Parts: sequence; C-alpha cells; structure tokens
Amino acid sequence: MNWETGCGDDMIYFEEKRAKVVHNGVVCDECDKEVVGIRYKCAVCDDYDLCEECERKGKHSQHSMIRYATPNMPVGDSMLTICLFSVHVFWVIFI
Repeated sequence: MNWETGCGDDMIYFEEKRAKVVHNGVVCDECDKEVVGIRYKCAVCDDYDLCEECERKGKHSQHSMIRYATPNMPVGDSMLTICLFSVHVFWVIFI
C-alpha cells in the first residue's frame, strides 16, 4: 500500500471500505471462497479468478493478473481502456 498518497486516517478508511467489496458470483479458483476485496482475474485464461490471499501466496503466478477493486472495474496500470469516438457517441470499454 502507498501511504504517501493520503492522510493516515483516510487510507485506513479506504482499506476498510475496499476490504468489504464483494464480487458477487465470483469465486476464487484456488480456495473456492467468494472473492471479497481485490479480485485478481487472469489476463490469459478464459475464466480464472483469485482472491487477495491466494494472489499474495503466489498462486497462478505464471500469468499476469488484472486487479479489480470494485466489480467489473480494473484499477491501476492493469486498466485497459479503449475509447471509440463517433459524431454523437463516446464508448469506454473496460476489459
């Protein structure tokens, strides 16, 4: 965690709030528990997810993982955004 980006109390609150995020319908493929907190989705495999604990233990380390702080919203450098412009339409697609 990068403590330099905010005040201590704010960062603690952020960490507590993030820890409560439930990714409904997403189960860790290592421990078979519902994913709560950061979700790690394999960038190579079709359907492979890890919880924070299993990712921290180095499970499935042979592939890059996409981090999701909230359901369906990648975070950090792992976010891939594709913007398509037209006359009246702006699309942002999160993969």
